Amino acid sequence: TLPVEYGLWLAQENKGVMKNNGFEFTLGSRKYVNEDFEFGISGNLSYAKNKMIEVFQSDAQENNPNRTLTGKPFGTQFGYQSLGLFSTEHDKNGDGVIDKFDGYNVEQFGVIHPGDIMYADLSGPDGVPDGKIDVNDETEIGYPVYPLLTFGLTADAKWRGFDVTLFFQGSAMSSLNIKGFQTVPFENNASNTSYEYFNNRWTVDHQNALYPRATPSPYVNNDRNSSFWMVNTSFLRLKTATVGYTLPESLTNKVDIGSVRVHYTGVNLLTLSGLDFLDPEMGYAQRETAYPVMQNHTFGITVNF
Repeated sequence: TLPVEYGLWLAQENKGVMKNNGFEFTLGSRKYVNEDFEFGISGNLSYAKNKMIEVFQSDAQENNPNRTLTGKPFGTQFGYQSLGLFSTEHDKNGDGVIDKFDGYNVEQFGVIHPGDIMYADLSGPDGVPDGKIDVNDETEIGYPVYPLLTFGLTADAKWRGFDVTLFFQGSAMSSLNIKGFQTVPFENNASNTSYEYFNNRWTVDHQNALYPRATPSPYVNNDRNSSFWMVNTSFLRLKTATVGYTLPESLTNKVDIGSVRVHYTGVNLLTLSGLDFLDPEMGYAQRETAYPVMQNHTFGITVNF
């Protein structure tokens, strides 16, 4: 590294060492019952985990077991450990501020009020809690954004002229930091805010809330990466479903048509996930412009002469 006053960047060198391991398997079966009915099913599952053996980091980070990158997966997310939101019960003297006069002696960020996020004092420069929340208290707060486990399932069946195909997909063991995804009050500084935040914000009458209190713009204490904002993005989705019917040849032959099939295809018909206001598959790419997953319905007819 070079001191910042040099105004220069060193060329990147591929000196990291990473170990990857995992497994993948596919299993399928098909059953022909009779000339009128057959069905099949196939599934796949993949688990892949990596571990960083050598990676560049500062001495302070490397020597802190909570912050070191060594031995952890690539993309491991770090931040503060949240203890939830302060409530009015923490404001023992009722002055609207939570500090040493209320018996709270941990220094956080800015002035603390009911409805702000409380952080755990995990460590200080010497490895023991020091009554101050700073970089020494950062720790691993979730899975990498890239899922460790992915899976899919395809099932189809045919009965006389009817056919149906279902395709499920999903992933597990991944986390997303939703800070900024429609969850921060007036993130654009005094502009509008979202229903997701507004309907689930902290108030005196709603202290068991999903999000901190309302402020005119993002507040210094609450706008920190922490486990408070981490959500599990595991999901199972019915990605596509197709239903069709092929007219009997006894009908199509009368009008010199080879075959006629009418069909319907639906995309993203069902998603099972704990994250309901965002697409759990989206990752970090879209940030504040993220939009819930869209359904698509298509009807068609195929005629072969």
